[in-house]
Amino acid sequence: MEIMLDELPQAPLLTALFNTAMYNEKNANIYVRNDGKLGTDKMVGEEGNEVLIAGKWQLVTIAVDCLGGIVNIFIDGRVAATVLSEDIGTIDGPFSVGQQICLFGSKNAAETVGANIKNLWFDARTYSQTDAQGIYENLQYEGSWECDECTYRNAAGAIECQACGKMSILTAASMMWTCTVCTFNNRSGDVCAVCGSPKSN
Repeated sequence: MEIMLDELPQAPLLTALFNTAMYNEKNANIYVRNDGKLGTDKMVGEEGNEVLIAGKWQLVTIAVDCLGGIVNIFIDGRVAATVLSEDIGTIDGPFSVGQQICLFGSKNAAETVGANIKNLWFDARTYSQTDAQGIYENLQYEGSWECDECTYRNAAGAIECQACGKMSILTAASMMWTCTVCTFNNRSGDVCAVCGSPKSN
């Protein structure tokens, strides 16, 4: 899922991220800590340094192996946490998805904060880090642009080329303006490059 948290939880509270039941039926399965780390209510993952950052769109992939008792969590395609638990290791355990899920909700109202979501996908197979990285790279590719100067492929939100510094065509086009005195199409600035007239609003 692609999410953006408005803020991280205040210590020592946890914020509910993912729940396989309605918000008022049980506590969440996956939580966000006040340092941005992810895990269950009992433990944060044993490995991984990736964290959620408030105000930033990020891809969170939760791969659950119910029979193996393992939850792997990835942020932007990189390992954020690996949680091992006997509680997970049953077909109908806490991570089994019935007919409903809840995002950002928990039976404990103090853990229910809310956030923003752009996309959500479910798959019946367990994802590896390679799978999570592939999803992240595909999302980055969508809307990306190739620099017409050096051909470097830049992320969708980049306003200038990360390799050579040339401004994107869309950014350059949004900065262009036509002088009302001499009709010259200026690329940028507030004064006409030909006649010196100020840009009119």
